[in-house]
Amino acid sequence: APTASAQNLITPRDTFLNMLAHASEDPGHALWFYVSGLVGGANAISILNTGKPIICDTHRFEDIRKTEDLIMDWLVRTDQLSNPDILLEFAVPLAFADAYPCTST
Repeated sequence: APTASAQNLITPRDTFLNMLAHASEDPGHALWFYVSGLVGGANAISILNTGKPIICDTHRFEDIRKTEDLIMDWLVRTDQLSNPDILLEFAVPLAFADAYPCTST
């Protein structure tokens, strides 16, 4: 019987840019679920450490175009697109926290 197992992933720039290109027309692509998990994980860690989430009031999960644009915009604005060492696991939480900060108390 299949079993669930934890997997430690790191997704370097060239890999995730290729994944974004392939997933951009497929709302059911696993990448979007992974991105959602990265956002949720960032919030969980923030709540554990500070008692407050770091990312609030995001766009709808189904809006993959907006997700892709948000990630790419952050990469360009922060000059990370040229950084071969940037990882999806850093880029996604930082891009979402930048776009959707929690400003209320």
